[in-house]
Amino acid sequence: MKQQLSSLSFADLLVGQRKVKQTFFSQIDNIIDWNPIRGIIEIAYTKGNKATGRPSYDSFVLFKNRTSSYLVWS
Repeated sequence: MKQQLSSLSFADLLVGQRKVKQTFFSQIDNIIDWNPIRGIIEIAYTKGNKATGRPSYDSFVLFKNRTSSYLVWS
């Protein structure tokens, strides 16, 4: 049986602070028109028809991930 802790853990405190970043990313989504960028990425990133294995991540999601990490950590 799992023991339940009544106090907050360090991870709980970190998750509670994520709301600030969520607001930041919402503002970025409202400022940037992603549609032209998505079109460029879809043209440049083509996956071959004979690709095997697990499905790849959406190229646009990878781009937004990289862009957001640059904005946050720079």
